[in-house]
Amino acid sequence: MQKLQKCEFERNSYKDDYERMKAESGKLRSENSEFRKLQSENLSLKSNEKCLERKIVELELQLKKSRSTVLKEPEILTCEKLNEPFTSQFDAIKKGKVAEIREKLQKGAQSAVDIRSLEQQINQMKELQTSTQLELEEIRKRELALINENTLLRQNFAECLQKAENFRDQFKASNEENDKLKLEMKIAEEKKVSLEDKLQEALADLEQKSKLVAYLQSVMQPKQMQKLPRPRPSLLSSESDYISEIESEYKQCQQLEQQRDELKNDLEMKRRVLAETQNNQKIEEDEIVPLINVRRSIRDQQSCGETLSQTTSESLTLRTFVTGTNSNFTPGKMRHDIPHRWKRQFVTMASNRCQFCFEGFPYFTYVYRCRDCNMVVHKHCKVSVVNTCGLPYECADFYLDAYSGGMNGEQQMTGWIKLLVLPASTPSGATRFSSSSPVTFAITEKWQNAWAMIEKHSLNFYESDQLALQRNGPPFININLDHEQWRIYNQTTEKPLGGVKENDMSMLIELRMPNRTLLMLTPTSQAKQRWVQALQQATNRRIFIQRRPSSTIVTNQLLLSLEKPRNLCINCTQWLPYNNGNEYLLIGAQEGLFAAAITQNRTPFQIAGIFKVYFFFFY
Repeated sequence: MQKLQKCEFERNSYKDDYERMKAESGKLRSENSEFRKLQSENLSLKSNEKCLERKIVELELQLKKSRSTVLKEPEILTCEKLNEPFTSQFDAIKKGKVAEIREKLQKGAQSAVDIRSLEQQINQMKELQTSTQLELEEIRKRELALINENTLLRQNFAECLQKAENFRDQFKASNEENDKLKLEMKIAEEKKVSLEDKLQEALADLEQKSKLVAYLQSVMQPKQMQKLPRPRPSLLSSESDYISEIESEYKQCQQLEQQRDELKNDLEMKRRVLAETQNNQKIEEDEIVPLINVRRSIRDQQSCGETLSQTTSESLTLRTFVTGTNSNFTPGKMRHDIPHRWKRQFVTMASNRCQFCFEGFPYFTYVYRCRDCNMVVHKHCKVSVVNTCGLPYECADFYLDAYSGGMNGEQQMTGWIKLLVLPASTPSGATRFSSSSPVTFAITEKWQNAWAMIEKHSLNFYESDQLALQRNGPPFININLDHEQWRIYNQTTEKPLGGVKENDMSMLIELRMPNRTLLMLTPTSQAKQRWVQALQQATNRRIFIQRRPSSTIVTNQLLLSLEKPRNLCINCTQWLPYNNGNEYLLIGAQEGLFAAAITQNRTPFQIAGIFKVYFFFFY
């Protein structure tokens, strides 16, 4: 990028130099035209000068003639005086000659004046000629300098063009190289993703195999253990027997130490992997409080228990983990904890829905499909799926009921809090709720003290603790944690709320519902942790009870099948009976409004003029 920026900067500088040289060349052209005008004026002045020189020569000749006539005039006067006594015939001639001579004298005087003026003009013209010659020499010098400068600029401009072409070629080459690097990076990213998927699959297979090996070792090791020899009398034992026993004990100690070192290394490696996964989960989850992944913690404890001791019990069941009691597995007993083996798969059409959250898949995306039971889920849903791969639905329900039985005990959480009820906002990335969840309590928009209580499966808020303990009145807010849709957020917003100090922002708990937002301000951080733990237990109970395999979309009865490419991204449906006995299914999807005759089992047809239907509302 720095090289491209440098090339762009040099190209802009060369462009500025080109514009400047273009302006200077225009200026030189104007000066050249002025110089040509001066040359034409100089030629005209030279021609005028030659004409004036001819006139001067003619006037000089006339002046000489007039001077000669002026010199001859006294002789004529003397002749007139001498010839006075002559006859009168010469008087007329004399008078005519005198008049003629006088006229010539006047003309000569006038011509002398003209000659003086012409001489002055000639001198002026000579001075003008010298000045014009000097200016012409200066103009020639300037023209020569401009020609030299123009040639230099042309050479520089040619070099600039050559450099610009070179930089353009380099820029094209760098762009091609950049495209190649992007393509290689994309291929490398795809390889990385595929290798990560393969690595996850290999780790899952390795984990299963390690568990199987540990289980088989726990079964086979007691059978392969050597029986203790009978003690022999000390008097019959020899020195060689003592030496052999010492050597065997020494070898056994070495083997045990080596096995201990290997187990320590495995334990450290698994601890590092667990720490990295926990850090990644903290980074990905941002502000939402993570749900407790009971199965992963159980598997981690099982793997640690298997590596630390092979003679004791291998793992804990899900129910004993919840109740807190340890019980050993007997050989051959099924653990009912069968994880799914996920495979990443690319889909181009929205053919089905996630079997955990029941939301549709977008077009052209990656989904995760189990290799064994063909369960299809989102990437973010696969962590929360129960480990019941391959189990029948009745067995899986029995397993979940056994687990939920430990959580359905009488758990009660009470305490004073400050409560604020606000209208729900839908920021970007917020959780979507359906409109079927009823909310009956009002919006307060003011902080109020309340006695909160989590009892059985409901969250209640009372005005005083006596009302809650003596059951004298109903709560002013009642939330069913199992049926109503809600989400818990550990941190609300970076901006301080009205009536809450900045130091108390860390003690806020936010409950988001379809059209309400509840803010609970606890007195201490320890109280907040207890409330969060209680709400998380309610969340886990709802997930494990409501998301059991028997309630998924796999076991539902098929009503309508849409083949590719007529599959739809359905948002809402409505059952409509008709007068003629037919029943129609109205489908609102991203692609538009569709209708299908259920009794005739035909393909849905689109109703023209309506696009992107999100919900129905009938009067």
